[in-house]
Amino acid sequence: MIESGNKFTDLLFVYGILRKGTNNEMALFLEKNSTYVGKGTVKGIMYDLEGYPALVEDEEKGFEIVGDIYQIHDIVNILDELDKFEELGPGFDYPNKYTRDKITVHFKNAQLKCWIYLANDLDTSKYAMIDTGDYLEYYLSKKN
Repeated sequence: MIESGNKFTDLLFVYGILRKGTNNEMALFLEKNSTYVGKGTVKGIMYDLEGYPALVEDEEKGFEIVGDIYQIHDIVNILDELDKFEELGPGFDYPNKYTRDKITVHFKNAQLKCWIYLANDLDTSKYAMIDTGDYLEYYLSKKN
């Protein structure tokens, strides 16, 4: 059941290589362990970290960023696996590249609270901005 106002959420918003259609190993893992809800959007600025993106939340100056919303079946264990994939937590370089946070995602006519991995302490001057707002589109255009 999807509830938009609850404090605890089992929803995840992904905007990069974990999106449906990338065929990334972890994206396939996510598809097997969740239910696809649909596409949603957030406001932010996305950067190409040379092989994967990072998103900086920015409601004022940001672009509309397109991503996929998943309802996770076993939220605690799946988030633990995703944290390892995103190199988040003890045992990884400090500061971590990402933080996991809750964010409001626009979905159809609703606003859903979803987990998201956001850039942490990113020196944006080193990376190209992805101004299309859709990493999957950007990713597929670079492959062709």
